[in-house]
Amino acid sequence: MGMKPGFVRLAMAFTLLALATSLSGRPADESETLTHTEEITIQKQCAFNKSEYAVTFKVRMHFVNRAKRKLIVSQRIGKGECDAIVAADTKHFIDKEYERYLIVDRDGFFADADGKPIADEDLRQALQASPEPNFAVLAPGESLERECECQVRGFDVLSSREGSHHIDGLHPGNHVLAFWVPSWPYYTKPEAIHQRWEPLGHLVSNPFLIGPLPFSLPPIQKIEKCD
Repeated sequence: MGMKPGFVRLAMAFTLLALATSLSGRPADESETLTHTEEITIQKQCAFNKSEYAVTFKVRMHFVNRAKRKLIVSQRIGKGECDAIVAADTKHFIDKEYERYLIVDRDGFFADADGKPIADEDLRQALQASPEPNFAVLAPGESLERECECQVRGFDVLSSREGSHHIDGLHPGNHVLAFWVPSWPYYTKPEAIHQRWEPLGHLVSNPFLIGPLPFSLPPIQKIEKCD
């Protein structure tokens, strides 16, 4: 399942924004209006050798407009691949003690190498008289469903050579998976679009925290070899 490079970069950028702001997770203004539930529908793992493995998850997300007005939501929200955050359990996740996470410079995302705002051709094409078809306009109570794929690759810490510790290693057993879903898939900042579309509904542009979702990793000796 693929994703446009720009959207991957945006997902990574919003990861830092959200991590730096709060890991209680939900944007204060929009989380009370666009709610979501999620579940891991598929988990597959395979081993490359005696210590290196890959785990792939498919996560289904259900977003619902709980506001008293219409919400404008990108049709690309929750689509494609995600950047996984892994912790031993929910408590470690809340305490920001991660086994896997990604930090990216969000401030640099909305500017080019010279610090100037990026002119986003995709956004120009999207900004027609109506948000549709690039955005869904959800009336109160309406919903949409999305599915994305996360992959975690690393080394099993119990079978690493000479007991060495790998920064991306995971112990067999229980863990939790989380990731941030960006809802604004463009390089240009959304403030001007907020104002332009306000008569039509509230534009959702903050990222959303999905998870933490529990999963279990078997010992690498019990994981089948990758094809």
